[in-house]
Parts: sequence; structure tokens; C-alpha cells
Amino acid sequence: MDNIKLKGLDNFDKVEKSIVEEISIKGYDKILRDMKNAIMIIHPKKYDIQGNKTRFLIYARVEVAESLISHAEASSWELQKAMHMIINKLENGIQHKFKTKGKRIQTSNIVED
Repeated sequence: MDNIKLKGLDNFDKVEKSIVEEISIKGYDKILRDMKNAIMIIHPKKYDIQGNKTRFLIYARVEVAESLISHAEASSWELQKAMHMIINKLENGIQHKFKTKGKRIQTSNIVED
């Protein structure tokens, strides 16, 4: 949890905070497959509060050694959906930038006698 920074959770209740934290940890584990020592910063916001409905807007970015690697933005009426969207966008941005999507580990074709 040291490399995951959550900002702006003051307006969220306990259930919403736990959802954000849980999905952030799972998403960070996915991002670590492509980027070692990455820092993920997530800034969720609530807006358009209409009666019982709230719209969630989430900004996120991944940094390594103070340089921006990927950033994304997602919004939805459901917090879980918005969090999963943001994790997927970050992951796709990293894969696109470093061209890691669909790569296989190549083995040597040298045959020893």
C-alpha cells in the first residue's frame, strides 16, 4: 500500500473507501507485472449528487521515479465500474507505451551438440 496513493477520499463513506482501496490493490498488482517500482496515484471524486444517485469521476496516473508513465480518467454511476475502467485504461496505456501486449519470451534456436 506504500506505492498506492489515494487522494480526495474525505467525501467517501467507509464502504466506498474500502471498494476504492480493494480494487486499487488488485489493480496495482496487475500493473506491477509490466512496471516494477511503479507508484499509482488515484484521485476519486463524487459529483452530480441527485437524490440517492452519485456520479463518480476518477483520475489516476502511474509514475516511476517522478516521471509520468500513464494517466487516465473514467466516470460512471457505479464506483466499482469506474475503478475497473481506470485500472484497465492505465494497464493498456503502459502496455501501449512499452509495447508489452502480446509479447512472448523468446527462446534460443541454437542447438547444442
